Amino acid sequence: MRRAISFLSADKLSDLFLQIIWLNSQKKQLLCLIKSKF
Repeated sequence: MRRAISFLSADKLSDLFLQIIWLNSQKKQLLCLIKSKF
C-alpha cells in the first residue's frame, strides 16, 4: 500500500513539475514575442 501511495504522490508532483515547466516556457515565448514587436 505504501508504495502505491508514494507512487501516486510522486506522479502528482511530476505533473505539477511539468505544468510549471510548461508555464515557464509559455512566459518565455510571450516575452520573446513582446521583445520582437518592440
